[in-house]
Amino acid sequence: MTTLNDSPSRARRILCFIVFALAYAAPNYAQYQFSPLGTQIIETYGLSGVQFNSIFTAPMLPAVFLSLISGLLVDRYGYKPVLGVSILLTALGAVARVFANGYGLMYVALIFLPYPALSFFASAAGKSHSSLVSLSLM
Repeated sequence: MTTLNDSPSRARRILCFIVFALAYAAPNYAQYQFSPLGTQIIETYGLSGVQFNSIFTAPMLPAVFLSLISGLLVDRYGYKPVLGVSILLTALGAVARVFANGYGLMYVALIFLPYPALSFFASAAGKSHSSLVSLSLM
């Protein structure tokens, strides 16, 4: 049984919510700006239509193939370390995307973008783990 003193403070809940919102907004912006800027990106990097489509869908690969692994890591280590590592991987992918000068690096950088969402949904599915969003909305 939890008491009122066991719950996080209001400031901590707001801070968690802001960090979590930014952790999702930044990767989504980095991924979905490709659609309206498609013709400029194709011309700038000299991509074919197939290459552009594969770059646009690259962030979906980890969601499909790594969600089970992320869930197992959350069960073993808890959601905080897994979410922390996933946010770090996403930041590295976003920075690499800015400096990408061709198809290969752009593809690899975009594969790293969905990790916060991947680890969050894996942790939210756990029976004994509270997600940060539910923690921030308490």
